Amino acid sequence: MTMRRRRLPPALRRVVWVLSLFLIVHYLVVPELSGARESASVLARLSPWLAVVAVFAEAGSLVAYALLARTLLAGSDRPSLSTILRIQLSTLAASHVVPGGSAAGAALGYRLLRKTGVSASNAGFLLGAQSLGSAAVLSALLWVAVAVSVPLRGANDAYVGVALAGTVVMACVVALIIGVSRETRAAVWYLRAIGRVLHLRDSSAVARSLRDLIARFRALATDRELLVRAAGWAALQWLADAMSLWLFLAAIGIRMDPDALLIAFGLANVSAAIPLTPGGLAVYEAVLTSSLVGFGVPRAEAIIGVLAYRLFEFWIPIPVGAITFLTIEAAEPETGGRVDALEAAFEMAASKHKPDQTAP
Repeated sequence: MTMRRRRLPPALRRVVWVLSLFLIVHYLVVPELSGARESASVLARLSPWLAVVAVFAEAGSLVAYALLARTLLAGSDRPSLSTILRIQLSTLAASHVVPGGSAAGAALGYRLLRKTGVSASNAGFLLGAQSLGSAAVLSALLWVAVAVSVPLRGANDAYVGVALAGTVVMACVVALIIGVSRETRAAVWYLRAIGRVLHLRDSSAVARSLRDLIARFRALATDRELLVRAAGWAALQWLADAMSLWLFLAAIGIRMDPDALLIAFGLANVSAAIPLTPGGLAVYEAVLTSSLVGFGVPRAEAIIGVLAYRLFEFWIPIPVGAITFLTIEAAEPETGGRVDALEAAFEMAASKHKPDQTAP
């Protein structure tokens, strides 16, 4: 007789999430906002021109991410750049409003890609390659910034530790991919366990689907020109995002060294990857503000700069993404096709984030 794992009732899960958010805000955000009144005077010297350029830099980051997707999604079913950009704005909005938003965003992105005519294998490959490649480039940028900063400023246990943690996570992912490609017992067992967590009828199908994706990754690895272009777009995405933060700080009179900015930026993004709140809300702001203060930025300026940056990096994409989602739903025909294990996994992830409905 098998024991079924009991899940928390939806109402209790919401209570736990609200309490977790309250604790994060109380212990991480409130101390950082203690000088918010002093920050109001900083706005008087805000340069509107630099702020406008910062907004364009953030928009450029989104376009670069869409160009990364279009580079990876070569084939007859590749949507236009505007369609990919709308899909990614929609998934970004979902990940910013749903707890554990990365899973919900990936599920929505997969559904919208399929809806716009992308095949199941291409959609799964794109989501995997784009997220892994982007994370790898961010880790590389963080390590370069640390390598430059240590001789100039000395080693700091905090950011060196986070950089090491990010490297360990990436190493585990690479080890899993290599293990599946070589069909090691440990890797196959782990993937079957994921299938059981997702409640798939055939949990071993996850391993088979991932093998198909790995075959695509191998083909990508042999195409150096494509790899260089993809890495270039991923790097441009992160650098434009970091440039937006730098420009918002410059707009209030703060000129940060590039290595210090990239370390603070990298630490915040690595910390936000922990699925405590949607899009790392509160955690991102607290880590970024603390890191900037640690590099010598006055607290008032750090608070204003971070809040202005997050307004356009986090909050504005939510209503924009909602609008782009409606345009896709209204304009694009539904695409049918075979439902494989990977698609079932994404659909299961999406269903976990849908509001509960009860029969009348």
